[in-house]
Amino acid sequence: MNSCTMKSILSFISKRMSASLGLFSILCILSSFPLRAQQPSDFELTATVTPGTCEANAEIEAKVTSKKPIYTIKSVVYTYYNETSGAVVTTVESLTSKATGLPAGTYKVVAKIVVELSGATITLSKERIRVTTSYRVPTIAFAAYRPSFKEKATGMISVRVTNGSASEYTVKLTEVPTGYLGYREFTFAKTTDTKYFYNLPKGSYTVQVSDACNNYPAQEIYISDDGLPANVEKPQPIPIKQRCGWYAFQRPFNEKNLYMSIPDSLKKYLEIGFDTKANLMSGSASWKSFENLPTTYDDAQGIVFDWDKHPGNTPLSLRLKNGDTWYKMAHADPADRYVLAYRVKGTNEIKTYDLAFYDKEPWTSSYIVFAGFPCNGEKYSRKTWLTASSDVVYCAPVTVTVVEKDNPGVQVTAPLTLTADNIDWRNGVPYKDKNNPSKDYMFDPQKEYIITVKDANDDVQKMEMGKMDPKLKYFRKYRVLDLDYCRGVSETNFYFGYSIPVAKVIPKPGDNTVYRENTDIISLAGYTITLIEVPSGFTPAANSLLKLNVPYNVPANFGKEWFTPFGKEGLSGYLNQFEYAMLAPGEYKFKVKDKCGNERIETFKIEPPVEKFSLGSQSPAPKIEVKECGRVRIYPFSNGIENLILKNGASYTGDDLYIHITDLPEGVHEADVRVGTGGKSLWLKVKAEASKRYFDLPRTNGSMKMSLKIKRVEKGQDIVIYPNCIQNETSVDLANANLGYDRDRYVGYKCPSGTVGYVSFMPINYVGNLDVAIRKTNRTTIAEQKNVTVDPSKGIEFNLKSTDGTPLDDDYLLYLKDLKCKNDNGDGTPITLYDVNSISIVRTTWVNSKYCEGDKIKLEAVSLGGEVRYQWTLPDGTKYPTDGPSKDARIYEITHATNAQHSGEYTLVAENIICDGAPTKTEVKFTLSVAPPVLWWASDAQDANWYNVKNWRKEDGGEANAIPALCTTVHIPAEVDNYFPDLDPSISTYDAKKLAYGAAECNDVYFHYGSQMGRPQLLRYSRAYVDYNFGKMDEGTIKAHAEPHFSRSDKRLMARDRWYMLATPLKNILSGDFGLAGYPMTFQRHFKSGLTDASGLTEGSFEKPVNTLKENMDAFNHAIALKVAGYDASKVGYKEHTNLNFLNGIIRIPYYLDSGKEDYYPLHKYDKPTKTSTFRYYSMRTLAPLNKFDRYIRKPEEDFRFVFETSSNKAIGAITVAGTSVEGYAFQLTGDTNSELRMVGNPFMSAIDFDKLVEVNSTLIEPYYYIFTNNTWKVYYSGVTSPTSTLQKEILPLQAIVIKKKATGALLFPTAGDKNVLLAPNKSWTLQSLTTNSSDPVRRVSVVATNGAGQGGESILLPDTELSPAPALFYPAIDEVPTVYFVDTEVGTPNIIQSGASLSVVPMGVHSSLMGTIELDFSSLTSNLFTRVSLYDRATRREHDLLADPHYTYQNGVNEGTRFELRMEYPGVKSVTSPHTEGDLLRVIPGEDGYRVESAVSVQSYTLYGVDGKQLTMDKGVNALQFVVDRVHCQSVTLLRVHLADGSTLTRKLPAL
Repeated sequence: MNSCTMKSILSFISKRMSASLGLFSILCILSSFPLRAQQPSDFELTATVTPGTCEANAEIEAKVTSKKPIYTIKSVVYTYYNETSGAVVTTVESLTSKATGLPAGTYKVVAKIVVELSGATITLSKERIRVTTSYRVPTIAFAAYRPSFKEKATGMISVRVTNGSASEYTVKLTEVPTGYLGYREFTFAKTTDTKYFYNLPKGSYTVQVSDACNNYPAQEIYISDDGLPANVEKPQPIPIKQRCGWYAFQRPFNEKNLYMSIPDSLKKYLEIGFDTKANLMSGSASWKSFENLPTTYDDAQGIVFDWDKHPGNTPLSLRLKNGDTWYKMAHADPADRYVLAYRVKGTNEIKTYDLAFYDKEPWTSSYIVFAGFPCNGEKYSRKTWLTASSDVVYCAPVTVTVVEKDNPGVQVTAPLTLTADNIDWRNGVPYKDKNNPSKDYMFDPQKEYIITVKDANDDVQKMEMGKMDPKLKYFRKYRVLDLDYCRGVSETNFYFGYSIPVAKVIPKPGDNTVYRENTDIISLAGYTITLIEVPSGFTPAANSLLKLNVPYNVPANFGKEWFTPFGKEGLSGYLNQFEYAMLAPGEYKFKVKDKCGNERIETFKIEPPVEKFSLGSQSPAPKIEVKECGRVRIYPFSNGIENLILKNGASYTGDDLYIHITDLPEGVHEADVRVGTGGKSLWLKVKAEASKRYFDLPRTNGSMKMSLKIKRVEKGQDIVIYPNCIQNETSVDLANANLGYDRDRYVGYKCPSGTVGYVSFMPINYVGNLDVAIRKTNRTTIAEQKNVTVDPSKGIEFNLKSTDGTPLDDDYLLYLKDLKCKNDNGDGTPITLYDVNSISIVRTTWVNSKYCEGDKIKLEAVSLGGEVRYQWTLPDGTKYPTDGPSKDARIYEITHATNAQHSGEYTLVAENIICDGAPTKTEVKFTLSVAPPVLWWASDAQDANWYNVKNWRKEDGGEANAIPALCTTVHIPAEVDNYFPDLDPSISTYDAKKLAYGAAECNDVYFHYGSQMGRPQLLRYSRAYVDYNFGKMDEGTIKAHAEPHFSRSDKRLMARDRWYMLATPLKNILSGDFGLAGYPMTFQRHFKSGLTDASGLTEGSFEKPVNTLKENMDAFNHAIALKVAGYDASKVGYKEHTNLNFLNGIIRIPYYLDSGKEDYYPLHKYDKPTKTSTFRYYSMRTLAPLNKFDRYIRKPEEDFRFVFETSSNKAIGAITVAGTSVEGYAFQLTGDTNSELRMVGNPFMSAIDFDKLVEVNSTLIEPYYYIFTNNTWKVYYSGVTSPTSTLQKEILPLQAIVIKKKATGALLFPTAGDKNVLLAPNKSWTLQSLTTNSSDPVRRVSVVATNGAGQGGESILLPDTELSPAPALFYPAIDEVPTVYFVDTEVGTPNIIQSGASLSVVPMGVHSSLMGTIELDFSSLTSNLFTRVSLYDRATRREHDLLADPHYTYQNGVNEGTRFELRMEYPGVKSVTSPHTEGDLLRVIPGEDGYRVESAVSVQSYTLYGVDGKQLTMDKGVNALQFVVDRVHCQSVTLLRVHLADGSTLTRKLPAL
């Protein structure tokens, strides 16, 4: 601080302080005034988010406060940015602290503070401000749900609103047909149900939905008056053979018509008629309502209806009237035929449907009754039956007669009657010989016959049966299985046989009906069939029926079946007809010999199609267009349809190639989807006309998935071909965006004068002409255009000019209204006018200012108009274009960035910007960082700011002029001059107006032993490594490794042959990871506690073994005790340090993926395919490998991450502190069940504030921790001044501590807010202890014991302070260094931190297994607060005045227990040598063997009682001021009653030993 500033402060203070304030007070104020420049850490920037309820009405309000009252804020200006795009969303450096009208997104705010008096400028920024909105654009589906009738208004419009966030919606009919008088709007609560407008007449309606945020696009819906549909599904009545005159109607309705398909509507609106059209239209026919129709046949009613079969499972039967017959209907003139008709109830509106009455085939059929087929003139008998087909119109019973064609006057068969029981071939009866009716008539195969059939209505049909000359018939079918479509092979179903005539109708004169001819096939029983010729490539299946040149005798039981030559052996002739075989293409010849020996050669050509499908080089490229209000069109093939699917290697666009919607967005139904070719469908033919090649559906948010598939129709069924080789999927992201503009084509700037500007934009998501306005943020319109027809090549332009000479604002609202769809964008969408002289015109810096070497960098300026010329200058002086600014240089791409050439300052020149009607020029400078692959934090870093390019060094030690990026490997060295990196947002900052660095990030990060990082949870990284550095051993001399160019990289070393309590801050560190195969030996242990010695001291040791080499430190509170062997030439495992030396003395974890280190971990092998580490044991005696292994499956995706991260998002999670969710980490403490002591590792690479940790976890842990150092346990107690201890509140990185838990629960580590437990990095690593002096207001006795083994930890007694005691710990195997403890006289426990209820005498002990001289040092006690303090040595019976001499030396026995008493006197407390007060007559002092009882009045006798009142022992002859009670007489609870010489009796409860 300079002298001027100090004078200003003095002046300020003198003017504002009361005259009564003395000079001393002023000097006190000045003495506490920090004589340094104001820092960002002196101020706090907070941001409060008000989430949006509409698309863009969220708010952020920033607030800056001073953390130091002496610093007064003079002014603050704020700038808000969209963190994703980098766009400024408010006026730059606005006095307004609030940003309004924000859509959901991530934002940052930069606050520039001017400090009162000093005038210092401080810049703070807050990033990653997450703004959310509950608003969701609804999916709106309108449809003409139901047409109206012509004479009755019954139309319906359906409205379905889903996915939106509003609680209610209003739907309106904004335009209706002339004469419509019904309701026009209604409001409904949010629902997934469909709502309707009812009773609508024919006409066009405009329907619009709105909510509290928006009016959504209106849609035009046309209601037709074709309520009676143009057709029904199947207008073919089927004669009911058992009921002459009755027809069954299989599908008599239009099943898509809602009046016909819904029973209630059918009953409500329609009547049915069945008569000639003339009768129906004239009114002479009868009509039936669908209510109360008969369900059983009644000739009088003439109708049967079964609602259970409605609408398409033959629900309706109708009967002819007036003597009309089926035959008459089939052969009558169309005008005389019956029609099916429907009439709208209560009207004369009728719709008739012509019916297809058929009589197309012979009424009877027959078959040969013969074993095989007759040959050489053999005669045969036949059976006949009534045809079961629906295409015949006989009325049973019928009579059948047969004559020879050449002799028609002579009947050859006996009269034959067929009834309804003879329908179907199974019910056939034989023809009988007229001359001998007891015998079957024998037909001559070489004669022709005439068959006459006369039915019950006297209707007659004549048929001809030809000669039995067999004619070859064959069938070929090909199929391709899914897999075969990928291989290009097909299978053939092939069979043949011989047909013979059975019946051919002889039409009557004038009958033009085309009749089907009935034929039969002959039985091949007894035939011999031989395959005599095949094409090349033919290979019969092993079980094929025919083999080449091997005759096949057709078995006698073959029956009348087609013959399948390549069927399977063992299958019947019938089943073989369904068999397929792999047949080579070409001619196949068969020799067929009948049972009479006649032979013929049959030749067949097999041509199986080759269809080998595969995916082409192109994929569908969906294009989305808005062509209709409220709906969106998806054109799947914007890049054409060629080479999407290949057939036989060539592009395939056949008629059977479709694109199929496989998944629709939520809220959109199949019925909502239309195709450009017409109708509603999820299938679109790829080869459709280009203009019709689209899907059309309601606008919505979400994803739609489509796949190219082949769809064919076989036997009336859709067959989808979709083998693995063409499986594909294209996803289309649908954004139901409201009316807006294309950000990429937006141009908006202010000229240098500030009073003139220009705006050009291209609207999006519109259909009709637009009203457009530019408004101030207060909604005042400054420019507008009405009924604009948008030019797609130009967009819409505005030239802006201030009307009053004041500068134009930076921020405006762009208002748009679609005049066709009647929707707008609310109050408007925010737009910004970029200052042509500011960095805001460089689009490159909006999103990213940080790159990697090798990246492409797209230098891009915002569009400033079509005639503007641009030129870029790179950091190395290179210019683009080299010959001056150009219109084509707005974008320049650096294809391969390098640190040397492209990291640094750039310049953009833009000229010919039209301002005030004349061209102007601007020059803007900006910075980009291009990071090399490796960066080191500089040991001489200027500050702790990660984003300061001066703080980083390249691998060669030179200045990097860059900061790390995602590609960069980062090293944090062991030592620095002043600063380690600190990611605290108030420390690591950058100018957000000029840079877009984003989060601190890197690829891999290496923490060399001794390094630290502030707020490491804010680092984005791929892998982290931590070092434990024990140095390289050279015959007893330890040397530190140093990386080239970085001499202090690994300077800090850990000692050998000592136990370290280490933290393991990375996930899944295993016990075996510290093993070096004995070169040298490493010892891993867990913390052990719970046992006590005779003095009551609690064991704290590292004697709990690590049972396996795969123990995960995550299960041990992220902590382990580790000792690495030192040098000893005489000991195995201590002599040779080969492996650790090759590792430069550094155990770097994790190492298992580093193949370069495999040789130095010879007993560890990692198998990459199975991700398994195998650890092998070795002999501690010889170091020879043992045949014992441990295996562990690694998780490489987790193992290199900090333990505080969640596995799901690889970032720190949230915890609940005092009912509030904050950033942080938590884990459950594990450990021995017989003790509450736990060893816990620091999970961060930052120091932890133990005081804060205790504050947050006050109900879970005690306020102290231990560290074993210098062969003794030392303690830190939160809030207790420890004059000589080196332990303070800071828990350093990689340090583990021992804490005591007092409840069950998760240990909480909040890392943000006022409860944040993380501390800023400290370069010194070894933190200095605090000092105290005699002015310490706390009454305290502090003692340290020292002997030949070293100095023990400090023990503290606070006689009139209430604190939880800290128990004294001892390490049984390492207990030479003395430990001083005080005994709690209430419970008898030894503690190293103890408080008491104002006691005058406190037992004290010293534990040490080393005999010899021990010095007790009390020099840090607060002597001014005691009247008297003395140490009574029970062994020597001497009392030592500690106020006169705070040092006491004595000769120690082995673990003498409670040898001393500390005797104190201070106000309110008298020592033992002072006169006793009434309440202090009797004192009980616990000892090792019992209790010493002291009394101010002589004791005559005493008695001991148990808690149950029983006497334990007594002594009547005491007669002394003190006596001893042996512990053998005592129970867990013992009462002492003494009788004094003055006759009084006192009772005391003895404290537990």
